[in-house]
Amino acid sequence: VQGGYFAAVFADLNRKSVVEPGDTFEVSIRSASGDPLTLPRTFRVTPESLRQGYLSIALASIEQPLQTRLLPNYPNPFNPETWIPYQLREQSHVQIDIYDTSGIRIRQLQLGTQPSGYYLDRARAAYWDGRNDLGELVASGVYYYQLRTESYSQIRRMLILK
Repeated sequence: VQGGYFAAVFADLNRKSVVEPGDTFEVSIRSASGDPLTLPRTFRVTPESLRQGYLSIALASIEQPLQTRLLPNYPNPFNPETWIPYQLREQSHVQIDIYDTSGIRIRQLQLGTQPSGYYLDRARAAYWDGRNDLGELVASGVYYYQLRTESYSQIRRMLILK
């Protein structure tokens, strides 16, 4: 999975098809720890997808997430910018707060009301430019970021290195 898409290739290294039209396969998304993030969904190989040699599926088209989650930022460590991916089980007002190690909030990212779905790639994940609420670049060190919705809150750690 990359950039919010899953791709299945239908040929082996000799460029011979390994599937036939009408074959089916099941896709389910799991976290790195193996927890299911979506319900399984079955896809059928069509003559068109066989001619292309692959089937590309946008994650948003598979299923809505089973749970709201805050995911690890990337890159981490970073300098000076990072993206903060998350997923929403249901439509929610989304806010990300960034704190220094003393627990002082240095930046608040108001993302507004977001529909349920995956916010995983650079185009959809929350973006932090490494600046505080005053527009100043923050110092190197450990920071914490917190995803907040009406019914969910989670905190993770990140590192900025200059």
